[in-house]
Parts: sequence; structure tokens; C-alpha cells
Amino acid sequence: MGCTQTNVQVDQQMQLEAKQVKIDNNTFLVPDKQATMTAFRALDTNKSGKLDPNEILELFKTLGRPLEKEEFNKVLTLADQDIDACLDENEFYHLMYILSNSDFNDKEKIVFLMTDINCSGTIDSKELSLLLKKLEITATQEKIEELVTSIADNADGTLSYNMFMALLAKLAE
Repeated sequence: MGCTQTNVQVDQQMQLEAKQVKIDNNTFLVPDKQATMTAFRALDTNKSGKLDPNEILELFKTLGRPLEKEEFNKVLTLADQDIDACLDENEFYHLMYILSNSDFNDKEKIVFLMTDINCSGTIDSKELSLLLKKLEITATQEKIEELVTSIADNADGTLSYNMFMALLAKLAE
């Protein structure tokens, strides 16, 4: 499918506020939803409801982080959940969460943040299920829920960053 591309010019420096959320011994920055959506609408110059590749590239120029082609492809891999080479509002918000909490060199943390679709600082069974699907690991939702419940280290039945990393290490064995 894909989206219509447009030429973009964003003149003002984007400032996205974030609040700190401490979960266990890890602190995550969660972008302000309203400020993020305001930035999204400013970047969506063709009012398509999605940021096309030119608009995404302009975003990174505005943030002072121009992207090369390889980096651009990494950004799309991280955030473009429906694989249409564009970012909708939720994908954009998730990307801002990922960028607020990591850099491109911290692969382990990026995997965690990429999996944390609801930007909560923890991983639930649905999020883990999506990751396993991307990794082409077959498991029923019931088995995934059992696994998460058996190792969850948070009162709400979710996995902390540390537990998630331990689970990934176990899966890699």
C-alpha cells in the first residue's frame, strides 16, 4: 500500500516534553501525548494522517539528527508496525518513546522499547506475543500468557526491563 509523499518544511525547533517514570531500578521517559500529537500534526503537512518518508526525514533534521539511508531504514523497522513506510500517530508516539530512552547503538534496550508498544516501561503477554511473531517464534497466546505469568516480576503480571532481558537471553540459548 504506502502513503503519498510530500515535500516538508518545518521551521521551528520541536520540543517534546516527557515525564520520568521509574519502574524497578529503571527510569523511562514517557513523551507527553498532547505535545507529541501537536508535533505530528505539524509534520503531517499533507494532512494524510501519516508521516511519509520525507516528513520523517524532516522530523530528524528538525531534531538535529539528520538520517542516512541505513539509519532511516532502522527507524522504520523500529516504528512502522504495519510496514507501509509511513508512521501513523501511534507509531510516531511509540518512536518518540524509543528515541527518548535509547540511541541506535543500544540494541538490547531498543528491543525492549520496540516491544513496549504501550510505552509503559514493562512488557505484557500481548506485546511479547508480537515480538515472538516478528522473530518467527511460534507459540500460542495461551503459552505466552503462562510464560509471562510464571516469570512476571511486577504486581500487574508484566515483565520489567531486567526480567525481559533475562527472558531474551534464555530464548537465545
